[in-house]
Parts: sequence; C-alpha cells; structure tokens
Amino acid sequence: MTKPQLPRRRTYKPKVQTGCIQCKGARIKCPEQRPACARCQRLALDCCYLPPKSKQQGQNQKRAASMRRILPATAIRIRTPPSSSLSSRCDLEPGGGIYLECFREQVALMDQDLDMTDFWFRTVLRASHTDDSITYAIASIGALARTRKHSSRWLFRNPDPHNQEESAHYHTAVMYHNKAITTFRRYIASSKPDDADVHRTILIITVLFVVLEIFHGNNRAADALTGSGILLLKDKMLHSLGITGVSRSSSLAGLIDDQGIVEAELFLTRCAALCSKAFDLAPYAHADGMKAMLMMPSSGLNVPPPPDGDASIKTFSFQFLNLLTAILIWHTRVRAQRHLDIISFYKYPEFFQQQRELLTQLRGWMESYKAQLKRRHTTNILHYFERQSLFTKLAYIIVSCELDPTGNLWDSMAPDCAELTPKFRAHLDAELDDQSKPDGSLISLENTFMWAIFLTAATNVSASCRDRSVRLAWIHMAEIATNMSFLKHLRGNVMATALFIRAEEEGRDKAGVIPPSSRYDLDTATWNEDSGQIPEDKLLYGR
Repeated sequence: MTKPQLPRRRTYKPKVQTGCIQCKGARIKCPEQRPACARCQRLALDCCYLPPKSKQQGQNQKRAASMRRILPATAIRIRTPPSSSLSSRCDLEPGGGIYLECFREQVALMDQDLDMTDFWFRTVLRASHTDDSITYAIASIGALARTRKHSSRWLFRNPDPHNQEESAHYHTAVMYHNKAITTFRRYIASSKPDDADVHRTILIITVLFVVLEIFHGNNRAADALTGSGILLLKDKMLHSLGITGVSRSSSLAGLIDDQGIVEAELFLTRCAALCSKAFDLAPYAHADGMKAMLMMPSSGLNVPPPPDGDASIKTFSFQFLNLLTAILIWHTRVRAQRHLDIISFYKYPEFFQQQRELLTQLRGWMESYKAQLKRRHTTNILHYFERQSLFTKLAYIIVSCELDPTGNLWDSMAPDCAELTPKFRAHLDAELDDQSKPDGSLISLENTFMWAIFLTAATNVSASCRDRSVRLAWIHMAEIATNMSFLKHLRGNVMATALFIRAEEEGRDKAGVIPPSSRYDLDTATWNEDSGQIPEDKLLYGR
C-alpha cells in the first residue's frame, strides 16, 4: 500500500515587516527602492511606504485624542477646551467645535429619568448630522451655555458690556441662531410640503428655537414660535388624532426608537399652554400658541392611566407628562371658550365628558402614587413621588371646579386646598434652597415647567377660591415662586392677580362673604394697551 498523501497546504510565510504596502500585501520581499520599488514600477502599481514606527505611534495617539473629544461629555465642566474640539459638516466659525462640545456637556448633565433625554440624546443629535439648521441651533445653545459660565445671570437679553467673555460668547450664540434661521428658511423653500422629513424637521427646529427664547426670558417670542410650529403641524400633532381614552401613536414618529419625537410634541403643547398663561390678564385673547392649539382638530384627549407599580421612574415621568399635557389642553380650551362665549359656554357636552375622563384617571394616579410612597425607594425617588402626588391632587381640585358656574365648588374644596398648602410650601422651600447649588443643564426644562405649572395653578386657586386664608396663602406662595430665577418673567401675572384679590377682599361683607357684585372675573378681563386700564364692565360679575 502506498502512504496516503497529506492535504497540500500553502507554505507559511511570515508577515513582511518592512517594504512598501503593495509588497507587504502580497507577502513578498520588497526591493525597497525609493520613491517606488522595482516591482511596483514594473506592474504600474501605486507604491507607498508606511512612516517609521515612532511617527506612527504619534499619529495613533493623536487619533485617540480626537476620538475622545467626540465622545459624549461627562458632568465635569470643561476648563480649558481646545480651539476646535469637534468637526462638523456645517460651515462653523473657527473654534465652533467648542460650542458643540458645550452642548454635549449640557446633554450629559440632564436627569436621565425626568428630562426629555430621548429627544436630546437621539433625535436632535441624529438630525444634526443631516440638517445644518439643527447643527447651528445646537451650536447656539452651546454658546449660551458657554456664556452662562462667565455670567451670574440666569437670563440673557443683553450682554454685560463690562464682561468681555460673556459678550463674546453671547454674540456668537446670536450669530449661530441667525444662521440656523436662515438655513431653515432655505430648507423649507426647497422642500416639498408633503415630505414627512420636513414635518419632523419643523418640529425639532421649533423646539430648539423655543428653548433658545426661554433661555432669554422672551416669553412673547417663545409663544409666537410655538404658535407657528403648531399651525404648521396642526393636522400631524399627537393630540389631534384619536378618540377619548384610546391610546394612539404619533404620525410624525417612526415605529422603532423614535420616542424623542413624541417628547417634542408633548413639549410643544405644554409650552403653548404655559406661554399663554404667562400673559398678564386674559392671556387667551393674546397668546399665539394658545390660538394655534385651539385650531388643532381634536375629537378627544389622550388621557393615560397610571403605569404598573413595577414600572421605572422614566415610565412614570413620561406617562405623567402625557396626563399633564391632556389636562393643560383641556383647561386651556375651557378657559378660552369661556372667554369667547361665556353665555353658552356651559352647553358644550364634550367639556363635561372630558372632565369625567380626566377625573377618573386622576383618581387612579393618586392611588398609584399613594402605593409608591409606601414602597422602599431612595430619598430622591420618594421626594419625586411625593411632589408628583401633590401635583396630581391639585390638578384634581382644579379640574373638578373648572366647570362650576356658581363657584360654590371652590368653597367646598377650601379644606383640601388648605391641606395641600404646607406640603407645597415645604417643596417650594426645598427648591429655593437648590437654587444656591451649582447650576445643572440649561436644557433640563422639566423641573422648570413643573414649577411654572405650580405657579399658574397657585394663581388659579387664589383667584377662584374665596376662602380668605386659603387664597392669601396660595398667592403668597406664587409670589415666593417668582423668586426662582427661571420664573421671574411670570412675576407680572402674579402681581396682577394679587391686586385683584386685594380689591375683592375690600368688598367682603361683615358675614365674611364677597358678594357677586364685588367679584372680579379675570377670564373675561381684557387689557387696554392704549389707555393702560381694564374696563370695569369686563371685570365685575354683577355688572
């Protein structure tokens, strides 16, 4: 027998460590002539040599350093940022990468459980890779964040001329903001109106522009932008579709991993309601965002039930924002309709149907928070659940009394309001103490919005409830809340409400009752900007 032949194997040749890249790839010895070896010349190949090892290691270190720069920023503040830490496809000014890095730093400082992290982490950053206007907008936000590091002021309407660092970064923020507006206009002019990507871009850029105006404390501009965005998307918005109680998805969001778009829609509707309430007297007659929201076709509200007891804080927070948005939309529409047609207002059956749905879900939410407070949680989580429970109880009181034409329900709810007063005051004092701590992210707006909602709710309670001790305590809390740096622009509304409360109290009779002829109706009051006065026939119930 013959010996069986072994399978043939290719002769192993060690990897060539020297020579040109072409010869090394073929695993043959390179003649190593310079600038091109003989083999590459004969075969008409592109001959090139790697740099020496010492130079190659230096290049690798530089590449690693650049990679570290584009990673998400940590909560540690940047002390000496490089002149251009990030590259961008946009035509950024020299050193513009610093502001993109500052924006990433702001995102890193956000509360992962409570803030719009999906929108900022995913939606905005993804869109910035394909849309220059979004890149310019986040560069402007980064420049404002950089300005904040060199200033003790919360709002930036005009830079401090004596602070060169603040002025330089502020003017850069304005420049990038103008570039974002110009680029966005060109994008809209060159796009098809029915393109789904155009609607997404409109939503994203509107939220970014609104956030920029909120930083400036320019409530009127934020309201105008909110109104324009809602008008452009009124048939696409989340709350313009569906039937009461039936969950639905956004027509702008994708099927997978697009929660940020839903967060943006909820933000825009909440912002429209809050901006309208920031106007002094009869905001429903002046606020653009509120007018736009009234034009949205709606056959009902999406009123979500509370999540399961084992759900995460993120789920609780997101579902509560859904509930809060539904309440704000309903409350704003009720007040606006009352302002437009106070006589036949109470003939609208859909308002009462939606009120019943809201009250049913609010009772479920109160029970859910009560169960969560009995569980073992960390101090921060317990503090969050306790605060949200108070907001839910306050919302239940306001929704219950909103459709009562006599106002007697408010008198019956006075003990419930009095019970909530010391608890809200404790949380308000804790929030004021936190103001002295180092500032977090500029774009962490959920905490800001919650206290803005509290302030508007406090003025609502104090103006509607005629119990003397309750209304004085709540308007006092509203006045204290305006000491928060991010709520100072609402001070005018609180001051106006306080003046009318004092005027009403002067008409209280010996029995402790304010007669209808001495009561003011702030829902139908209108401010005459020419004379600077309010017609009395628009204020008094009895006239």
